Amino acid sequence: MNILHISGVLKWGGGENHIQNLCFELAQTNPEVNNIILCVEGGQFHQKLTKLNIKFVTARRRRRIDLNFISTIIKVCKQESIGLIHLHDPTAMQLAIIADLFSNLPPFVLSRKISYPIRNNFLTLYKYNYKKIKKYLCVSDETRHILERGVKDKSKAITVYHGTRIDNKSDVTPFKLREKLGVADDVKIVGNIANHYPAKDLFTYVRTLNRLINEFGRKDIHFVQIGSPAAQTPEIMELIKSYKLEPYVSFLGFTEDASNYIPQFDIGFMSSKLEGIAQFLYECFYHRVPIVTTNAGGAAEIIKQGETGFIAEKGDDEALARHLTYVLDHPEEAKVIAENGNTLLFSQFITPVMAQKTLAVYREIIGNKVSGSKA
Repeated sequence: MNILHISGVLKWGGGENHIQNLCFELAQTNPEVNNIILCVEGGQFHQKLTKLNIKFVTARRRRRIDLNFISTIIKVCKQESIGLIHLHDPTAMQLAIIADLFSNLPPFVLSRKISYPIRNNFLTLYKYNYKKIKKYLCVSDETRHILERGVKDKSKAITVYHGTRIDNKSDVTPFKLREKLGVADDVKIVGNIANHYPAKDLFTYVRTLNRLINEFGRKDIHFVQIGSPAAQTPEIMELIKSYKLEPYVSFLGFTEDASNYIPQFDIGFMSSKLEGIAQFLYECFYHRVPIVTTNAGGAAEIIKQGETGFIAEKGDDEALARHLTYVLDHPEEAKVIAENGNTLLFSQFITPVMAQKTLAVYREIIGNKVSGSKA
């Protein structure tokens, strides 16, 4: 069984982490599955793969539609006798569809990892309803419900939670946050890992800091934000400055193995307005760090209020600040909640479960393909 995974993005994120985890798990449990990753030459995923024992190829993508990338898809499919293509982002989907118009490619599976509506225009609807897409693997029920509004055959959409890989967890970091940032022992570290994309809504993140520090008068906290800068970063920094929050927050930018820092957080905090389910939530569960988050995407499917974490409406900085205050003021209860999250993680949201559910889809599609060719 030869599977080609296509990533069309330049930066490392949750989607690329999912591909890596899926390929690793299948290599351990099902060596008959030959996974090959096609990624953007010179991108962060390419750099990461050079350090891993996963088969991959790269292609140049200097523009959104790059003929070099398209021709590489066709070439790899022929050379490796690919039986199924797993598409992991909208750019990969678009490039694969164009490649299919030039060469009859194998069937597609599309992973849907974020909960935003499919745009109601001809070209977008054509892509998402393309005949070669046999299944949509949605990262949460919320993601699936939103996807179903834009696809004709809703029976193709299923939920497969990504979960987190449990064999590679580490707390080894090149430095300790408290030492590097000069954070006193009696100050709590509130951590966030998110690239500075609009979906992550770091403006709500900053407004929550303002509520806690300037309105609620909490001076016993320090916020640590890890993630790659983006177009909105200067505006975010200006907002920090306008609220005079500089002494209470540190932006570390892109940081290798960022999840290794989570055990140094006293609280995990997310302010997203669009998600599938953020890997950060699973990572906090694993490391027994209490989490405060918005209800973006499928967060409410795993965060039960006061049981496995605390959750607020998207954009509600006041509620987020109140939840953070509660966790700060009730450390023993926070420990119990963090333990509950860890228990839930191991029962349902680990990558071995995700890998086997995904493999079942592969077998169904390839089996149907073989049966169809014999008929």
